[in-house]
Amino acid sequence: MIENDVAPLVLYLARLLNVARDKVAFKGLELSPQLIRILMTIYALPNATVTDLATKTKLTKATLSKHVSTLVKNDYINKVIDASDHRIERLALSKKGLSYAEDCIARLERMNEEIVSKFSQQKVDQLKSLCVELSKIYIERIEKEKHETCN
Repeated sequence: MIENDVAPLVLYLARLLNVARDKVAFKGLELSPQLIRILMTIYALPNATVTDLATKTKLTKATLSKHVSTLVKNDYINKVIDASDHRIERLALSKKGLSYAEDCIARLERMNEEIVSKFSQQKVDQLKSLCVELSKIYIERIEKEKHETCN
């Protein structure tokens, strides 16, 4: 099937583009791209647990715990005890972390706009169309696997 041939290529290209983009967008900042990604994930998932972040970032809990400790120590995030279950620690951005995450998001948005502006509208439309088609293929595949698992 064509999607089996395309999937590894798409994933590879996505990773490659993310790494390259992060190196440029976050150049000169205090935190590493990986720590910035964690901050931005907490921004997107307020009050996440380390397990939530591990799932979303695909980092091991051990690696993530080390990075979380660094971010807590440098006052980018706070650990908050869950009110309904005191065994659970949730992660929240501090004022410093929120400001930093918003600055990084703005940097990425500016960079994305700059990159897209270098392409003709026709090329942008082609890329959007290709992304929509790929998304449909992946969604169909996921739905098919769910259906097969349920039966």
